[in-house]
Amino acid sequence: ILDIDVQGAQQIKLKRQAKFIFISPPSLQELEERLRGRGTETEEKIQVRLKTAVGELDFRDKSPGFFDCELLNDDLHSTAARLTRAVAQWNPDILQFASDQEVLDNDSLIRALPRQRIATSKAGQVGEMLNANGLETSPASPVCT
Repeated sequence: ILDIDVQGAQQIKLKRQAKFIFISPPSLQELEERLRGRGTETEEKIQVRLKTAVGELDFRDKSPGFFDCELLNDDLHSTAARLTRAVAQWNPDILQFASDQEVLDNDSLIRALPRQRIATSKAGQVGEMLNANGLETSPASPVCT
């Protein structure tokens, strides 16, 4: 599992079979409020993150079919549940570790995928999954429900 920007995703897609998930904020205003609310970012970093988000949202809109799944991060728990279902769809073995009502944390998710090659970058954020099972990326970018 990698948390990467779209340029990194493009490079990985050239060399590996992978599943890509795009997680977007409800709006740029909401993203800015979240960043400011954390109190961990300087004004300069907030502006860079917002500019990056605009570019990545633009890439998503102009690249139909690039992402295998798109999630709107409007609520942490429901987004995590939809993310878990998407990963479980591509990796059915994960279902033995979680019920429909349970949301896996990162450690549980990693333990549940013993046959996968997993690379992690930032804890708690998911950008894409390297898939060692030979699954092809889909031609459409469905919204995961």
